[in-house]
Amino acid sequence: MTKTEIRDWIKKNFEPTCLATEDSTILQHIDSAIRYWNTHSAYRVVGMYTVEQATRSIEIDTNMKNVAEVYPNDMKDDYFANHPMYVLLGYVTLDRFTQDFILVANTYEAYRRFLNAEFKWDFVRSTEGPKTKGRLYFQNIAGGVTKMAVVGMKRIEEGEDVKDQFILDWILSYSQALVKMTEGIVLRKAGMIGITNDGSDFVTEGQTEAGELKERLRQEGRWSILAGRY
Repeated sequence: MTKTEIRDWIKKNFEPTCLATEDSTILQHIDSAIRYWNTHSAYRVVGMYTVEQATRSIEIDTNMKNVAEVYPNDMKDDYFANHPMYVLLGYVTLDRFTQDFILVANTYEAYRRFLNAEFKWDFVRSTEGPKTKGRLYFQNIAGGVTKMAVVGMKRIEEGEDVKDQFILDWILSYSQALVKMTEGIVLRKAGMIGITNDGSDFVTEGQTEAGELKERLRQEGRWSILAGRY
């Protein structure tokens, strides 16, 4: 949904009441909801990037605000492709030596992952703001690695249509809570001149809903460890 569509959705939710809040104010609240999401969320997004061999780094799209995990693709030679039985007959009977070889190889790989010493990365954010790409640098990447699967945190970019259902649900709900608070303040001012309304209730409801949504975002954002590997 675009910001205009989100605004129309909010206004329709208040029908048949006509909002006293201006459209420009509603759009401003939507921007505030998106900014809060970008600052406080840790919603996972995954991208596959080609390694720039000359610099041993990759550029990260601007829709990823931070990096949590990096996984190199594995370009190891297939042992069985060079096995004589496979070449001649198309199948392999695992002999004792082959079984021991696989066991040792798997044990060694598990040990390397446990030590976590063979591969390091560092994500450097752009100093020119969220519209400029950051760069991910590597150390000790294995020969033959051409791509990296990068797990990071989603940023909603300026002008971007919000399509993901979880993100959209939160943005809609939080924006509506902000509009409800503003509408309540407007109605409460009208009450000062003797017009009876539920402005104070609107303010309270909006504050409660906004607080619950912030807590929901905090709880559901705990999956991510915001740290690189040095």
